[in-house]
Amino acid sequence: MSCQSRPNPNNDCVGTDRHRQLDFTASTPQGVTTGSNGSGLKPRAERGHFDWSRLMRGGFDLIAHGMGGIMHATGEPDGPPTSVGLPICDLGTGMWAVQGILAALYERERTGKGCLVECSLLETAIGFSSWTSAQWLADHEEPTRQGSRHRQNAPYQRMRTKDGYLMVGAAGEAIWARCAEALGHPEWCQDRRFATNRQRMPNRDALEAEMNAVLGSKTTDYWVEVLEAAGVPCGPVYTYAQIFADPQVQHRGLVQYASNAELGEVPHIRTPIRIGESVRVRAIAPKLGQHRPASGGGVAPIPVVWLERDYTRASAT
Repeated sequence: MSCQSRPNPNNDCVGTDRHRQLDFTASTPQGVTTGSNGSGLKPRAERGHFDWSRLMRGGFDLIAHGMGGIMHATGEPDGPPTSVGLPICDLGTGMWAVQGILAALYERERTGKGCLVECSLLETAIGFSSWTSAQWLADHEEPTRQGSRHRQNAPYQRMRTKDGYLMVGAAGEAIWARCAEALGHPEWCQDRRFATNRQRMPNRDALEAEMNAVLGSKTTDYWVEVLEAAGVPCGPVYTYAQIFADPQVQHRGLVQYASNAELGEVPHIRTPIRIGESVRVRAIAPKLGQHRPASGGGVAPIPVVWLERDYTRASAT
């Protein structure tokens, strides 16, 4: 029984001729095959196999941000559509693929039958949209960009402090009362603009102005201590230097080192999944061509052909 992965070998259209030659229906009945690309494979029912035309479109993370609604819903209210600062469609598609593979392998244990697991960047982006898509499907109401604000609760967002920014999550009424008390303004809970979440939502501009005036008088660390003592969910908005200096990040060992004869100890971010101490970063990324099969070694050269052709084209551009 085999498990194979057949992702698009590169971001653009190079290599799709080879892809088009693949016939998933000819795979062994127990095989689990994974196919991933930019926008998904379209079934062509009358032929009983897949239409590869969509595969000819390039698969790029940021294009999926735009086509999948992420950019439309991200950014400041008066600003343009904005991409997320991390390649979440690339990463998310890989995560969905792993979940699909695990489910397919479990199903094969039950039935003895394999299957094709499909994922794409576009479907990942739309899959992440959760209630923004639900809102449009139910009411045809376009989501608006909210900056750091939560779409349904206030205050649940970024606030400015004397030396940076703070995330505050005081949406529930009990938490809001504790927050107002901790900030020295319990009267906010009797203010008709701020008393309940229903009242706070249309008055968020005024609420932010009031809270920022208070929070701006002290540092982020000061307010984190005060709000945490009051039982108000909060957290600093870190720079990357602050992330890796955080005691909890260090305690959890998020940074691991792999030894290399040429580079010494090379830092890496470990997988967020921790299973004892057995899952570790053990080696650095290979050099270009390091794992190229030796001539006549009996290893199928197709992936190497893809890599060489893609590298040549990328170098030319």
